[in-house]
Amino acid sequence: METVATTYRSYVLGLLDQDMAFDDHAAGDPPLLLADYRRALVAVLALDPSPLLLVEGTVTPVEAAAFIAGQRAGLDAAVIAIGDGMAPGPARPRATTALPAPPGGHGGGPAGA
Repeated sequence: METVATTYRSYVLGLLDQDMAFDDHAAGDPPLLLADYRRALVAVLALDPSPLLLVEGTVTPVEAAAFIAGQRAGLDAAVIAIGDGMAPGPARPRATTALPAPPGGHGGGPAGA
């Protein structure tokens, strides 16, 4: 049984394949525009964990916290993968690009470099 996530994953991977093929053999309009990439990245980066719907007595506070932590770990892994894909490395930001300091942090770059 295909899930909604699996359907979207296949759809997006297909679009990305078409976009890469367009780079090699441009003809007509590109399948994706820069604005499409930005919109998709912002959508992923804006995600927050969903709270667990508690039914009295069936889920403990510790289980609920673990549920949220698991979601956060998955979202953080996605953000890290995006960052790794966009930069030469967490400790080596592009020399030509000034990266903003992380919120509440010091220095510029994903790892506070």
